[in-house]
Parts: sequence; C-alpha cells; structure tokens
Amino acid sequence: TPVPQPQPQQTTQTEHQPPIDYKSLVLLGQKSTATTYVDRAALANEEEATIRILKPEETDKTARQLLLGLDGKTTTVFSFTMEEYVAMIAEQEGTLTYIPGDVRAGKRWLQTIGVPTIQDAANQLCWHVSKGHTTPSSSTVMVAIQLDLNNWCSHHTMKHVNSFQRGYSLQMRQVLEGFQYNLTAEELSTMVVVNYDNYNVLQLASRFVWSSGYVWASAMPVNVLTALEVKDDENNSHIMTALIQGLYNGGTTCLKIMPKHIRDKALEFLLDRNLATTPANMSDNEIQQVGNKESRKRRADDMEVEQK
Repeated sequence: TPVPQPQPQQTTQTEHQPPIDYKSLVLLGQKSTATTYVDRAALANEEEATIRILKPEETDKTARQLLLGLDGKTTTVFSFTMEEYVAMIAEQEGTLTYIPGDVRAGKRWLQTIGVPTIQDAANQLCWHVSKGHTTPSSSTVMVAIQLDLNNWCSHHTMKHVNSFQRGYSLQMRQVLEGFQYNLTAEELSTMVVVNYDNYNVLQLASRFVWSSGYVWASAMPVNVLTALEVKDDENNSHIMTALIQGLYNGGTTCLKIMPKHIRDKALEFLLDRNLATTPANMSDNEIQQVGNKESRKRRADDMEVEQK
C-alpha cells in the first residue's frame, strides 16, 4: 500500500544565506575542514521555499532552531527529492528507521551520501540531478542525523559505510549500495527531517557559476577569490586542493567566462604553483549545459539592470 505523503507543520521562513568565510573554519588534525560553510542550517534562497517539518511531528520550533540544536560535530545531512523520500519510507512501512545505500542504484549511483550542512546536502543533490543520478523535483527533503559514532564505527567495520574528504575540505559519509545504516534509538529520537517545498536544487547550478567566480570540485562549489585569500605561512590553505580540482574541472573554458579580475587572480595562482591550464575536464554536453546556464544568468542580470 502506498504511504501517503506527510502533511507537516508550516514553519517560519528565514533569509539566512550560508556565509562563505573560509578563514573562520575550524581546522581538523590534518589541517583540513569538515565543511566549507560556517552556518550549518542555512540554505541559499530558502526564503523562496515553503519549509515544513516532517520530524519531529509536533514542535513549536523552527527548522533552523531544530537543526542548530543538533551537535554540529556529528550531524550528517542526507538529501533526497520528495519522490525518493516517499519511496524510501514506503519500503520501511511508513517510518524511517535506516538509511539505504541503494536509493539511486537504478540510475547507476551506488552510494547514499551524507554531509555536514544543509547547503552541502543541497549542493550534493544538485550534482546528482545534473549527472542524471536522480530525477529533478520541485520538492527537497533533508534528513539530519546526529550520529552515534559507535554505531557508525560498527557499520564501518562491517564495510557497510565509508567516508572520505572532498578536496580536504568536505567530509562525506557514504552508505554503500547493498547495505543500510540502521539507526539507533538515540539517533531516531534526535533526527530532524525538513521538507523544502517549491525548492528545486538545480537553481544552485545557476547560482554558483563561473561568471560569478565559482568553480565546482565535483559536488562542492568553491568561491575562487575567497579561497585565494586563505593562506598560511607556507602559502598553502585547507581549501587549495578543492580550488585546484575546481579549476581543473573547468579548465580554460571556465577561465574565459570568469570576470577578468578573478581570472587574473586564478591564473596567477596556477602559475605560482607551476600548474598547467588545460581544457575543461568535462564532456561537450556538460560544457553546453554550463554555457546555457551562464547565458540564462546573463540575460537575467541584464533584465534586472534594465528594470532598475
């Protein structure tokens, strides 16, 4: 029997934007970071969404208050389209008790990825949609879990989950295909599930664009100028690897589209490290899609100027 879509509580909307302040990030033992965002509850353009709390079912708190109430060091956020979420809980008889690793196996993606913040999770889902790992949706669901580290380590020992860092800047936790991450009673009691309705994550692909000075290290957008401001005594930084990956992915194609003052800084950065400028590490189809997004953004910017 199909599980009916929950009728959740309406919450107060906010206009928090994730600050991009790489200098303020807390460094881990290996001088890397867990995320590139200081505010773990903020989501770009969230004021345009209808925000509903799916879990806990009865609360007088906003989604932001609930998310910030979780332990920031252990919170992991999994992002799904509403269609994926409804199918997932239907398989679990209406109650989410585990995170399956095969949510997108039908589209040949064999992990379910969790990340530290709401914005990271939205970026990740945007990447999945753009790669065809899932179908675009106008409704996004975030499942935030305050991990029991002993439970995670137990699953890790059994090789049901693993973790890695994207560019030494973003901690990614993966539930592998064929397995599931079974939630403990404590994890279930603190779990927060938020629906951002009328929110298509693909809008982020038009927000974090080359013409605005961003590059993408896979599912992680990097602000070029802000990243170049972060340097230690050896002229290195925790964001440097992600920046290099993003510039490599975009190649000379992205450099041509960037504003001149950003392009000059990026070229200086590459030359200082004897790094070659190469064509984009992308397919022709992907480059065409980026070009279409850049053109749409320029047209929107031109219309805004005309209206002013």
